[in-house]
Amino acid sequence: MTQAIRIVTVLAIAAAVAVSSCATPRSIETVSAAVFRPVVPAPLKVSLTMPTFTFDAPTPDYLTRPAPRIDLHDRATLADDNLLALLSGDITQCRMALDAAGVEYEEVPPKQTRGGCGYEGAIRVSRSDVAYSKELLMTCALAARMQLWEELVVQPAAERYLGSRIVKVKALGAFSCRNVAGSRKLSKHAFGQATDIAGFQSADGRDIMVLADFRDASPEGRFLREVFRSSCEVFDTSLGPDYNADHANHFHFDIGGGGRFCR
Repeated sequence: MTQAIRIVTVLAIAAAVAVSSCATPRSIETVSAAVFRPVVPAPLKVSLTMPTFTFDAPTPDYLTRPAPRIDLHDRATLADDNLLALLSGDITQCRMALDAAGVEYEEVPPKQTRGGCGYEGAIRVSRSDVAYSKELLMTCALAARMQLWEELVVQPAAERYLGSRIVKVKALGAFSCRNVAGSRKLSKHAFGQATDIAGFQSADGRDIMVLADFRDASPEGRFLREVFRSSCEVFDTSLGPDYNADHANHFHFDIGGGGRFCR
């Protein structure tokens, strides 16, 4: 075994001498470069995947709870201060309530005048369940109160005292940039929060007017006194012929006063 190793070694030395004796310096350089070229490892590619975390946090009730439906034909709406406040504070809810009640109106952009008059969330009402003698420019919240008054007060009183339903409301107007009579204070009319009603027309053709019939002992007079008295439960302010001579021919209704005043 040792003898065989010696023979292989001698042969390897002889071959190396033979190669070196016939090789040129350039070929030796080429062989050396090939033999001793450094091996550069390929770049290491690392793929990182970030973990995904999910949290099953409960959704707050106020985000999932449906908005209350405001029914302008329901007496419960009139008794709920929160719903009445929603009519004033949420124009979308207010318009949805008017739409459901069948009120016909046109949306009006906000307006502000130099004199301090103006309105937001206003509409131009052409009719509700009944016709109006003229279009009324008022806030949506006031139109909603009008609908409640007509449905829950006016029609039941008309059937009780007149034996006939009301088909038209005779209105004097709503928005008007003016002061309270005898005062330098702006009226609620100046903000579209007030309306004046002069009378009604019944389905059987009767005209029932505040100026002519309010103090009368007739069914028409009793009807007018009833719808005015009950208006105090609907509007923030109700003024009629008993208040002063300026209201001898109409009822004044307004909202936004922060309290109730009825006379």
